[in-house]
Amino acid sequence: MSNPSRDVWLVSWMLLACLIGNLTSLQPAIGCNATMEGCLKCRSTDLGGSLCVKCTNLIVMESRLCVDSCPLGYREEWSSQIDYMGRVCAEGSLLLGALALSGSRLSVVVGVLCGAAICILLLVTAGILLHFRRSRSTRHWKQEEQHLSAGSAQSTISRHSHGDAAERGEFLKHIWTLRSEAPVFLAMLNDTRRQVRTLLQAHTSKHSAVQAYRPVLKDLSRILILLNRRDDCITYPPDDWRTLLGWGERVLRRYKKHNPQE
Repeated sequence: MSNPSRDVWLVSWMLLACLIGNLTSLQPAIGCNATMEGCLKCRSTDLGGSLCVKCTNLIVMESRLCVDSCPLGYREEWSSQIDYMGRVCAEGSLLLGALALSGSRLSVVVGVLCGAAICILLLVTAGILLHFRRSRSTRHWKQEEQHLSAGSAQSTISRHSHGDAAERGEFLKHIWTLRSEAPVFLAMLNDTRRQVRTLLQAHTSKHSAVQAYRPVLKDLSRILILLNRRDDCITYPPDDWRTLLGWGERVLRRYKKHNPQE
């Protein structure tokens, strides 16, 4: 069995220790004045003032204010410097500070970010719709222009086709008229060739008289080719057919006048 007097002695010492602790907590902070609320320990400066070194909860570095939570842009950590003790609020990035927010401040930040994202999304959507409408309008006008151009080209081709058909008909009439004179044109061609050979025997190929007969030989040969060609083989008349056949008719009349037997 335990000694009653010993138990009473132990209980008395415990009560005394609690009393001393309460009295100690009622004493002011070491080296701090009354204006430093929440500061537990201070140190004196060369100018006779005092600086807070340790706070009840957190101490903000540089400003040495005692706070319950770190402000925006600061992070909570253990002090690694001699001038600070306990938990301190060290400067950090704004992003990390924003991530560490809670409560109403975090709600405000999230609301601002969401509003900005919605505005950007609306602007992008409006830009896409405007671009789509302009592109569709441009494509519509291009299709209209292509349609009009195609119609104009088709009408031009149609007019040209009718004009070519009429010109081909007129050309074939002249060919039919002169086709019976093909032997006469052949005789003219042979006579001209003989005259050129005679001139070549007396002069060179560069003589002016020889040069003058070359286009005559060429045009007579072209007329004979056209007269001996079938109508279905003549798709388009030569561009100079009026000049060529007109010259052929004049030469034909002159040749017949000097050669009545032809």
